[in-house]
Amino acid sequence: MRRRRRRLAAAAICSALAIGATGCSSVGTFLPGLVNGTMSYSTSDKITEAKALGVKLQRVHQVVGKPLSADVQPFTANGIQTQLTIKATAGTQTQPIDTPEAQAAFRSGLSSLLDQYRTPLLSVENEESADNFYAGTPNQYLTELRIAVDVAKAHNINVTDGGIPWTTISLVAWNHIRKARGTSAADAYIATVFRGGSNAWMANDLTGVAADDPDPYSHLSRVAPRQNWIDAEYLLSQFGTDPGDVPLTFVNFHWYVLDDVGGYKTTGYTDAQALTDTIDAIKDITGRPVVTNEFGQHGTTPEAVVGNLHVVLDQENLPFVVWFDADGIPAHGLFDPALGAGNLRPSGVTFRDTLTDYYARLAAALGG
Repeated sequence: MRRRRRRLAAAAICSALAIGATGCSSVGTFLPGLVNGTMSYSTSDKITEAKALGVKLQRVHQVVGKPLSADVQPFTANGIQTQLTIKATAGTQTQPIDTPEAQAAFRSGLSSLLDQYRTPLLSVENEESADNFYAGTPNQYLTELRIAVDVAKAHNINVTDGGIPWTTISLVAWNHIRKARGTSAADAYIATVFRGGSNAWMANDLTGVAADDPDPYSHLSRVAPRQNWIDAEYLLSQFGTDPGDVPLTFVNFHWYVLDDVGGYKTTGYTDAQALTDTIDAIKDITGRPVVTNEFGQHGTTPEAVVGNLHVVLDQENLPFVVWFDADGIPAHGLFDPALGAGNLRPSGVTFRDTLTDYYARLAAALGG
């Protein structure tokens, strides 16, 4: 029982967000109510799965101006915090709030929402540089983000952006590595992160680009990913500490591991190194601490769970880590959807055991 008490004590410390002093991470999962229009998960499913994995945080989408999500009260009753990802308008693709009236309503609605529930982390929109999730321009998003940061800080709540998607943040990191460390390092990175699947063409397009090439974007042959990349770099340039930057608490990125292509890569330039270099690139570009509220894998290998949790928890000490826990396109979750939430795959068992060990080590380091 002593070991379990220590694990729960450490989990409570992380849930209370004693991050700076302890170095702990608040770990959760994201099990959407609807995944790719084919699978629906209830509040009960989400609680069952969270308990099976031993997590105390769940990501939930919330439209500003609408009633507080029905997930929040049951989560709270079961000792689970809700990480709110807010949207300015309903629907999969958020529309920009581009009039003074809409912006005032957003400010008022968000303030009322945060009066009702004190989320440990507020993220503003979902994948703001992806056209299918946000319909506005980067500057329209920055306007919304500035309002949200003002309101969140007035409520003393941690705030972050909606998360740069994994393909786009990989392009950003590749470009940063290319300029900082040269073509060979950039080639090694992109050969790993885009080694197979629908994005392998990106590695082909960008391999061999010179470190001093002034227009790396022109080498990417498809327009939409190129523009998303340019938009993401512009947004990140505004997420900093310089005068005029948006004063976010954290910068958010989304990440998926290509363990459906030959398994988890542990030789040569590894998947763990690619993740480390991506996080370090974001820190270098923005000067801000990094979080991820969507992190997952394309396959189901336990090795990907262990390797990547080690990077984000033990090595990089990200304050918030939220694992995407559902089968989608092309992601895979930690449980078997045919059997239902709580029926963990080997990857889910590994996640649970890795997290249990992490909390035990943290509790021991904190003295019990």
